[in-house]
Amino acid sequence: MILLDGFQVAQDRNLTLKKEIDQLKVDGKRLPHLAIILIGENPASLSYVKGKGKACDLVGIK
Repeated sequence: MILLDGFQVAQDRNLTLKKEIDQLKVDGKRLPHLAIILIGENPASLSYVKGKGKACDLVGIK
């Protein structure tokens, strides 16, 4: 049985994304942005959106 370290996989993915976004900055290309349309004020939805915002901040997405 193979044990997958999900935390390490996520860190590797975030590092790869950050490098790609940094290269876009160096090349003067358009940077990715996060746009969210949220209808209502469901606490679970607000928490989900907040988490996505933090994840984007980690890799340099505005």
